Amino acid sequence: WFLSGFGNGQRAAFLDDKAVSSGIPVTMGNAKFHVQIPCSVWAEMVQPPNVSNDTIAPKSISSVLEYGHGLFATRGEADDFFLQRMANEEGYILTSMDWRGMSTYDLLV
Repeated sequence: WFLSGFGNGQRAAFLDDKAVSSGIPVTMGNAKFHVQIPCSVWAEMVQPPNVSNDTIAPKSISSVLEYGHGLFATRGEADDFFLQRMANEEGYILTSMDWRGMSTYDLLV
């Protein structure tokens, strides 16, 4: 983190000039995000070798996707059914977080 003024109750974050000039970022910070591991990838990881599973077709991890939400939406968009199905079928792990300045929480209400 090279930012100051971030966290609960803050509406903006600013570049911390001291951290940037020293090259030493703040090492503690919080970020709210989702990581979704589909059942097919989970089955591949925990299923013992040579054991068949008729309900879930195991898939190796093919990619980790970082999902970016639409304007004034939230990281919850990654919960949409079509993304869940695609991740399960293709072996994707989904990650998502709210974009600062572009999420529903940044609306002036």
